Amino acid sequence: PRFCPSCGQPLQLHAVEHALECTACGRLVFPRIEPCIITLISRGEEILLLRNVKDTRGVYACLAGFVEMGETLEQALRREVREETGLEVQNIRYAGSQAWPFPDQLMAAFYADYKSGEIRIQESEIADARWFRRDALPPLPKPGSIAWRLINNIF
Repeated sequence: PRFCPSCGQPLQLHAVEHALECTACGRLVFPRIEPCIITLISRGEEILLLRNVKDTRGVYACLAGFVEMGETLEQALRREVREETGLEVQNIRYAGSQAWPFPDQLMAAFYADYKSGEIRIQESEIADARWFRRDALPPLPKPGSIAWRLINNIF
């Protein structure tokens, strides 16, 4: 939120807490956390990277999406992969997690192996999706991000 739910004044980052603060009434607003999956899919020596339709920098990253009500993380991963690329995966392995409190995400990171299918992108979300060799990668997310850590196998 940009404004205090109590008095309507603008919120700003708190100096100590991971929260937003209303300097008018003193209320602290803590972020809600929405679970998301992010996965790096391998096919032999290649990895699948995608460019989001909202990306204007040409950065390719891992496939990610929100977990829906009642889904396990693994079910969400399979569904998101199928929806966004038309691919099927196997051998799903948990890698780690990273909170992104603003906007409000808890990213659960996984590695998965290609099982079957041909890339058919979901054009409303994905601008491009391709297999890349690790010695010929496109522009990547910034170091420290969970996608960068997955791509560089730093878990």
